[in-house]
Amino acid sequence: MNIKERLFWMATVILVILFAQQKSSKVDNLEFLVTTYQLESNIQNSQILDFSQQLSVSRDNSYKNGFEAGKTQASIVLMNKDSLYNYTDGYHAAISQLGEVNLEDKNSSEEFLLELLVETFEMGRDSGQEYLGIISDLIAERYSE
Repeated sequence: MNIKERLFWMATVILVILFAQQKSSKVDNLEFLVTTYQLESNIQNSQILDFSQQLSVSRDNSYKNGFEAGKTQASIVLMNKDSLYNYTDGYHAAISQLGEVNLEDKNSSEEFLLELLVETFEMGRDSGQEYLGIISDLIAERYSE
């Protein structure tokens, strides 16, 4: 072998090493993206669970407020030496707690919030699937080259 052949083979080996290194760094970057996406999905799921727990706490607080208002009204009735059997102030206190909103409006607003929550979750899941599909296509495309 003469010197030109040796230089040619060394240049070829160096190019192959550089190409392999570039492919390896691209694969590492795509794997980092997949890992980042999975962590972001976990954060999103935690936020959705937190939101549902906040809804439960809010419902519990409104029940406690109504109970306390009823207890106060019952105490006032007993202090006035009236009978609790024909007591209607507690009922009115509970109704005033709801304000101007009737029960049907309250149920429809809760249903709307739940539908919105489900749609948001499905959008996140669908976009996640598309995102993972794009990444897997990029990985497959890079390996096929």
